[in-house]
Order: sequence, then C-alpha cells, then structure tokens
Amino acid sequence: MSKLLIALLLFSFGADAIAQSLDLDALAKQPGATVTKRSEGGSEIVEIRLGGVTFTRKDGQILSFDNSGHGAVLCTWEIIVGMKTGADVCFPGEFPELSSLLGEEIEALNAFIIANSLIPVTMTNLQARFDERMRRVHPGGSYCDSVRQAFIVPFNNQLRSTSHAELKRQFDQTRAVSRPPVMDPCL
Repeated sequence: MSKLLIALLLFSFGADAIAQSLDLDALAKQPGATVTKRSEGGSEIVEIRLGGVTFTRKDGQILSFDNSGHGAVLCTWEIIVGMKTGADVCFPGEFPELSSLLGEEIEALNAFIIANSLIPVTMTNLQARFDERMRRVHPGGSYCDSVRQAFIVPFNNQLRSTSHAELKRQFDQTRAVSRPPVMDPCL
C-alpha cells in the first residue's frame, strides 16, 4: 500500500484513534524495560524500550515506534476500521465476506488493544471511535471512491484468491507478540 493512500485514509478520519498520554517514568520501571539517555543538540533524549516498542521523549514530545516486526497495532486497527467503514457505508451489501472478515479482525484487535495498552482503554472507547468513523462517511463521496480503489477491491480480490484461514493467519501475525499498541510505523 502506498504511504500516500494510507495517509489519505488516516487523514479522512483523523488518526487520533486511541490517543494515550504516557507516564514514561512509570513505564521505565516496568519489568523488562530498558532506558537509554543521551544528549543531542542540547536536548535530552530518553528512550524506553518495552516489548518490542520504543518510546522516545525529546523536548517534551513523546514518540512511539513498534520495532517488533509485527506491525503497529493502532495503525492496523485504523486501516481495517477504515476499510470496514468504507465497505459497509459506501457499498452496503456488496462485500459481505470482506466485511465479515474485517469485523472479526476488529474484534481481535480490540481485545489486543484493551489487554496491552499502557493506559486503560475500554471496549466502550473503541466502539465510540468506530461509531464516530461510521458517522463521518457518506456514500458517494470521494472517500468512498478512494477507499474502494486503494483498499476494498484489492483486499476483496485477495480474499477470493486466498483461503479465509490463510488471511486470518496473516492477520494473527500482527497480534503474535504482546506489546503496547502504537501507531508507528504506519505500514
């Protein structure tokens, strides 16, 4: 997927999926966390690695990056929610098998996010975000055309040529390692 199309998908809905304000000092004290401090251009940089994710604080900003090799869970959640929203709102009934598979994956990602978030996230939080996304999409708009061409049709074609079980196995790789869910790198 091109980064431009992913950016369009995320921008269309706002990529603030499950914004989390982290207490890095508390994070640094968790079992398995490693802390590195260094100076760069007059700024102190603190990096905390935990479960395949690196949290970096520089000049008051906190960035997080999934180094696990399994993908950034929040990015995956945003894209899958965007595809399901597009399929269900823009093209109701046209992609039932795809919609069902995406719904299953959203449920699995929700469980992962709730179990692994460093700041409590509830099913109510995730459902509210999903519902907001559904309300923002209007059939016939440019978003519908873009998401259809960039995501829905290619993924639906893959679903036709690959078994449901194989696609589930590929999805499961995102959740194969417990780690804090973060947004970057977004594919």
